[in-house]
Amino acid sequence: APEARRVPGDRASLETLSRVASNLAIETRLEPLLELVLGSAVTLLGCESGSLSLVTPDNTGYRKVVDLAAGCQAGREFPLSEGVTKIVVRTRRAVSFRHYADVPGDHLAPGSELFDRAVVGAPVLTRSGVTGALVVFAADAQRLFSDEDVELLQRFATHAAIAMTNARLHAEADAKAQTAAVLAERE
Repeated sequence: APEARRVPGDRASLETLSRVASNLAIETRLEPLLELVLGSAVTLLGCESGSLSLVTPDNTGYRKVVDLAAGCQAGREFPLSEGVTKIVVRTRRAVSFRHYADVPGDHLAPGSELFDRAVVGAPVLTRSGVTGALVVFAADAQRLFSDEDVELLQRFATHAAIAMTNARLHAEADAKAQTAAVLAERE
């Protein structure tokens, strides 16, 4: 994750967002990019833990693809009827909760230190709809997410969606180039 820490104030937050989003343009491989996206989102909000989920192609569920100190069961698939991702996908906007315990269909054990912390989630939106969700947990039990934090995460998620789309396009172009090279060699 980038070293930029969030500085209070709207202008400082936008400058931090610009620096963090610029780092996304450098990575064109999807898997490392997803880790960078989550790490950047967590850092942007001055937090330490979160998860990134991708909606399944059939839009019936989602898979936790990256987990950063959250214990959100990375690699597992869940139905779109539970978790912060459910609400983010349904409303197509960023949401926050005072306590993760308030999230319907949560994925953390009640004994988790994150269970009583605030949580914020933002959709990763593309032309085809919500393709994922960024979820960030407060760094401590006293921290609440402000409206500005929610908006900042949503803006960042927009930058992340662009970077993720670009990474997918790079992967498709590479696959087509390899196929073309194999066909040319066969000829």
